[in-house]
Amino acid sequence: MAAQHANPSDLTELGNAAWARGLYRDAAQLHKSAITHGRTYAAVTLVDHLILVHPTDPRPAQWAAANVTLDASYVCDRLVVALREAGAHEEATELAERAAAHTTERAEMVKRAVAHTTVDDQEVLAWRAEWDAMMAGDPAVATQRAIAELEDALRGAEAHEQVTALAEWAAAHAPVAQSVAVAYWVGALRESGAHEQVTELLARDPATHTSLDHPDTVAWLLISLREAGAHKQVTALAEKAAAHTTLDDPEGVALLLNGLRESGAHEQVTALLARDPATHTSLDHPYAVARLLDALREAGAHEQVTALLTRDPATHTSLDDVLYSGAHMLVDALREAGAHEQVTALAKRLPAAGHFGAFITLEGNREQFRFGREPDGSAAPSWTWDDMD
Repeated sequence: MAAQHANPSDLTELGNAAWARGLYRDAAQLHKSAITHGRTYAAVTLVDHLILVHPTDPRPAQWAAANVTLDASYVCDRLVVALREAGAHEEATELAERAAAHTTERAEMVKRAVAHTTVDDQEVLAWRAEWDAMMAGDPAVATQRAIAELEDALRGAEAHEQVTALAEWAAAHAPVAQSVAVAYWVGALRESGAHEQVTELLARDPATHTSLDHPDTVAWLLISLREAGAHKQVTALAEKAAAHTTLDDPEGVALLLNGLRESGAHEQVTALLARDPATHTSLDHPYAVARLLDALREAGAHEQVTALLTRDPATHTSLDDVLYSGAHMLVDALREAGAHEQVTALAKRLPAAGHFGAFITLEGNREQFRFGREPDGSAAPSWTWDDMD
């Protein structure tokens, strides 16, 4: 078994991969072995997973508490919670007291170390000057820094002069070619009451100059312009985006479609749909495909929904990204669209691809596969903590 022969540094990741594929018992064994080899953070994963399988059994948390070091405060905190959830209140109190004593001891060690540390102030100042010079040469970074300073000023008391200075800078220098920057600044300036600066910024005509490279931020800008009452710019940007934005990013198209609808640009919605995004968009990411499928359905674009389903995303979308794929969202989107055969087809792909969490959300699967599955895909028989080596 991998738990006995794998490199100790790989045990945690192997356990994560096994769990993602529904191999629950193997995953628990791998994480238990990882803990015995000093991988403290595997304790949280082990306990969290086994709470799902055996919610009233305190033994995994008790074993983990006895076998981890106290250096990782997050791990200890989570184990204390897990012990309490499982009814092991005495063990939870004991671990909390041990962790608190250890934390106090380490704090004293750090305090003594700091007291004997010297810092070359000139070196720090030289580094800061170099950093500031680099930031000054990058408009995007300068914008982000100014935005952060405005947020700090708005949170501070009696910061009127700073707010005014930053508002004037944004009105004159915010990069109108960057839709995300303009969208943020319009909202931030309105929030700060800098209405004259909003007018000045809009007078630089961001609707004409902004890039269409990112449909999602164009959608944000559309909404910001509408909220600012810049109706002519909303119309101009909507027409430009509907006619020219790229169609290969399904999430971006979905957000733009929603932004156009929210902005009341119904003619531009029609124009965008006429370009047939369902046929031209990528199927690479389940999350993005799900967003587009939902947006098309909510827009009443039934022909586009059909066109997208005809491309069979259940079979052709990639499931390689286990952490961020959003496979469960595609399952839901297909179900909402009435594509039940595709839901079934996608479900068959999920466990082996590492999306068992999405698989068990389907009707009947959570109870049937309570203890995980076997490598052949069948439901695993009942097992307990006693079955761990």
